[in-house]
Amino acid sequence: MKMQTAEQITISNIPEISAIYFALLQSGYDYYTMERSQNHISYIQEYIGAENTTLFFAGVKQNTCEVYPYWPRAAILETASFYLSPDRSHIRDYDALRNQIMNATNIGDLERDQRLWDWIADFPTALSDVLACDAFKNYLEWEQEWLATQNAKHKAALRVIKNCLDVCVSKYGSPVQDIRIVINPIKCVYSADFHMDGNCFIFCSGMFRTESVIHEFLHHVVHPAVMDIADTVATTKRIYPGVDESYYLSGDNAGRLNAFEEYAVRVLTTDVMNNKFPNDLISYLKELVYAMIELIRFYLQKKDEWDDFYDWFSSYLSEVCDEEEYQENIDDLHNDELNAQMIEQTLQEHNPYFVMRIVENEVCVGLISYSYDEERNKGFINNFYVCTERRSSGVGSATYRMVENHLQSLGAKYIELVPVGMAERFYFRNGFELSRTSSDGERIFGKAIE
Repeated sequence: MKMQTAEQITISNIPEISAIYFALLQSGYDYYTMERSQNHISYIQEYIGAENTTLFFAGVKQNTCEVYPYWPRAAILETASFYLSPDRSHIRDYDALRNQIMNATNIGDLERDQRLWDWIADFPTALSDVLACDAFKNYLEWEQEWLATQNAKHKAALRVIKNCLDVCVSKYGSPVQDIRIVINPIKCVYSADFHMDGNCFIFCSGMFRTESVIHEFLHHVVHPAVMDIADTVATTKRIYPGVDESYYLSGDNAGRLNAFEEYAVRVLTTDVMNNKFPNDLISYLKELVYAMIELIRFYLQKKDEWDDFYDWFSSYLSEVCDEEEYQENIDDLHNDELNAQMIEQTLQEHNPYFVMRIVENEVCVGLISYSYDEERNKGFINNFYVCTERRSSGVGSATYRMVENHLQSLGAKYIELVPVGMAERFYFRNGFELSRTSSDGERIFGKAIE
């Protein structure tokens, strides 16, 4: 199947999915009113009670998802529609459908037990009855007219989506070769599902939103990467902000992975919408896993704080300095005048200097110091140390990202640093480039953060 160009992406419908929501409308589905205009609601209400539907569609509503009781059965019926025979008389590949549903990580075991399969056996007949009725055919004519207005309204946004998706496909190796956006005027605007039909990614929702399309597409991109770090995610047992408890399923490892994937996709969607594409998706996800990291300032004027800083800084120096440099730096730490100057710098309001603990789950795992030059709108990272046990875990990348965001909030447009030891690869991964070499041979790295 040939990949679509930007002009070829349109908003369309799939009659089988349209029929599902038309039938739900007759069975009491009232989520079509949310964030809809009164004019839209009035059009939809004209079709309520226009045709009696079988009791089959009343079985879509369940009590396993508090925020949307039509989950997951409405989405399962959407999926099942892709497995129907050409004449819609039966499910052509029942085993493939069952395998897809049983392996879905966002559906709980109680939601796909034998009761589901006993119920879904009647789907082909029930759907065919809806597709054949005159009331649905009249509704479908109106839906086609409505879709034409949606395409005209969102033409520019569709081009933006295609360009954005192209970057994701090329950068992260997604196998998607075709994209179809299906919008249904009855479906809840907050309900967005995606399906794969061969190599075609199908987005299905109740309202066109650029962010929603990107979000659902990124699930397809992020899922394999989440599986690559499954052990890391499962052992953290975090509660992710803004993620409803239903995403955790039964609270087992599968639920934790499902909740983390949803959280990760939400964060990545925000970054992608701002044209920020991570270079390394695995490192990016590890940062999110260890997002319980805090940067807590050392109050160096206090003796116990100074002593703690001394211990961490000494450990850092022992790794990055030769014996002579190490001793010189240790001597400086015992120089009261130099110490007073450094403490004064950490307390000044303008051109601030920050000496911070890296704290993970309330345990200090390193330190970082950085400064901001107000006149030049430039940040500088001075010292960065993570203890051996927490390296290659995402802690360093998460810490750097927090520092970058802090410097950017202060007004920084550029960050400089001098990598020490084997740190150059780390900074290359985080977007730095070699900008210049100092007169004494130091390789100075820089990164624009506008």
